Amino acid sequence: MKISYIDTCNSQYFSGSSKPVVQVMVDGNTTFSDIKDGLQSDENTSHLDYLFEENNWSWEDYNEAVEEWFLGFTALFPKKLTDVKWDDSLEILDENTEDAEHYDCYSYFVIETEK
Repeated sequence: MKISYIDTCNSQYFSGSSKPVVQVMVDGNTTFSDIKDGLQSDENTSHLDYLFEENNWSWEDYNEAVEEWFLGFTALFPKKLTDVKWDDSLEILDENTEDAEHYDCYSYFVIETEK
């Protein structure tokens, strides 16, 4: 099993994928660690339960794939991944504004498996 990043955009512009997708909400303050946590969050992955059951995939394999994907970034950045921004060109979300409930920017990842 392998995790691959495919896009960051507003959900209405995401064209989808033929592979299972996990989306993580992002803004200009999102760190690599936030992405990792989002990829491993039940809130972002529970829609895949049926696929895991149907295909005999394990959540342990999924979490190992997430860890493996992030190992490459650990080597690239001398700082902790909690300090490195995922994409600082994104707007910073102010959760105290009316716009916050309409904020809709996600990073999308696919699950790839060998068959």
